[in-house]
Amino acid sequence: MKLRKEEEKDPYYNNHKQQVNIAVSPELYKAFKSKCAIEGYSMTAVMTDYMLRFVDQRSEQEVSNGR
Repeated sequence: MKLRKEEEKDPYYNNHKQQVNIAVSPELYKAFKSKCAIEGYSMTAVMTDYMLRFVDQRSEQEVSNGR
């Protein structure tokens, strides 16, 4: 699996970072951390990939709906 990075989306993101904090159960945190380690990815890289895909998906839906 190839993860996308912010740099592939827009170079602007290289210079301006924001921190995202979420509260999840200890079980979910451990499972996510373990899965990332097994796959060889950082948790940050995986979350960034998910966020980019979500943003792109929303944009595509808005375009198809005429927005």
